[in-house]
Amino acid sequence: LDSLQKKLLITWVVIPPLVASAISLVVPVYNYFRVLFILPGFLILVASGILSFKNKLRPGFLVLVFLIEIACSFIYLLNPAFQREDWRGLVDFFQNTKPSIVLFESSGTLPPFDYYAKGSLNAKGALTDFPAKNEDSVSDLESLLGSYKEVYLVDYLVQISDPNRLVAGELTGLGYKEVDIKNFNGVGFVYHYIKE
Repeated sequence: LDSLQKKLLITWVVIPPLVASAISLVVPVYNYFRVLFILPGFLILVASGILSFKNKLRPGFLVLVFLIEIACSFIYLLNPAFQREDWRGLVDFFQNTKPSIVLFESSGTLPPFDYYAKGSLNAKGALTDFPAKNEDSVSDLESLLGSYKEVYLVDYLVQISDPNRLVAGELTGLGYKEVDIKNFNGVGFVYHYIKE
């Protein structure tokens, strides 16, 4: 690589993470997938670095880079902390606890939930309008819940769908008391309510 190409590659690899880091000081949006486009430039720089060594050292460095790549890939793929949304864990939790009903802060259930649940759970949307603007946007929870003594409320993307927490307020108004909160990676909090 000539000098100009190296400068362009270094700019490609260095500037985006620096800009993303600066922006994340104001808005918490820094995440690996937002700067994934720098990976090809980084790999080109690594390859040119390996080629700069003498012929006898190149295979050793190539194997070293390959082993590091494999190890990092396994850590990324197998560590649950790096999985974006744990819908499988959420559904497994519900299938083990067997709740009477699960409510979502939306107008229906969500496709990832449906994929893992395969219709095995009684789940409903708690909103008639998305996003919820006022009390009229909330379903008739009294008739929806009927005689159920317990309900789980999944607040996935609640900041968008129900920023004023109208569903939670309606549940409290119907005599349900929040007794437990579970957190599922990427999905958010699940509130357990029991009728007093």
